[in-house]
Amino acid sequence: MIGRKQILLGIMILAAVLGGFYLLDRAGGAGRKAPPATAVNPSGAAAAPDFKLKDMDGKEVRLEDFRGKKVLINFWTTWCTYCREEMPLLQKFHEQHGGRNWQVLTINITSSEKGVFAVRTYLQSNKYTFPVLLDETGSVASLYGVRSIPASFVLNEKGEVIKTRVGPFTWKEMADLISVPVN
Repeated sequence: MIGRKQILLGIMILAAVLGGFYLLDRAGGAGRKAPPATAVNPSGAAAAPDFKLKDMDGKEVRLEDFRGKKVLINFWTTWCTYCREEMPLLQKFHEQHGGRNWQVLTINITSSEKGVFAVRTYLQSNKYTFPVLLDETGSVASLYGVRSIPASFVLNEKGEVIKTRVGPFTWKEMADLISVPVN
């Protein structure tokens, strides 16, 4: 005969197992939706998903506007330590290579910030001048499958993703981007 203590213990074990499966699912384990598929061009490179976001001045910017240039897209937040380490390198890269055949587009995941004012204050206090787009809903980060920041995507002139990077770049890695072959 099963006693009350054994039934209670069985219920607790079952709850712990079910809770474990729930946490695994929330952390990206079983049942997690895969990031949206991107179109693959005949060259084998994936076309970067197009998006439209507002910049710091409220102007709408589309990724497609930069077709014909190589683009470095970088997702970041003001509270991310690694992002803060990488920002001076992005500024230097923007100053040295932006406007030629490169475009640096940083995308602040504003949905995880204390608001646009916090982003503006951070940029002004550090004298950053690279373009910043505001992902106020997190939808573009989601579209690109960003799960950790900083996350960067390098696009060729055709708008194809030719390199991805999770974590901060070193200056050497950023400088090496200039020699990345493009199709």
